[in-house]
Amino acid sequence: MKELLTTGKAFTKRIDELLFKNGWSLYRLSKISCVPLSTLKNFYRAHSKSPTLSLVYKIANAFNMSILQFLDTPTLQDENVDYD
Repeated sequence: MKELLTTGKAFTKRIDELLFKNGWSLYRLSKISCVPLSTLKNFYRAHSKSPTLSLVYKIANAFNMSILQFLDTPTLQDENVDYD
């Protein structure tokens, strides 16, 4: 059986996809999105488990995407993520 990702891990995986695609660092994303670098790092260290809607909005907006576009990826499909 395939191991499911936590919400936070799936969120960081999606960010990594977009960082790579855009050639950005986490620091640059932090500056563009106005999300503190420490907040982003908390997800990477698994200190934070689930992103808030406002955080998803800020990240998506930094990549010039809607929330729906940000969430529209196989990484965040129900069969890959443990949303409990």
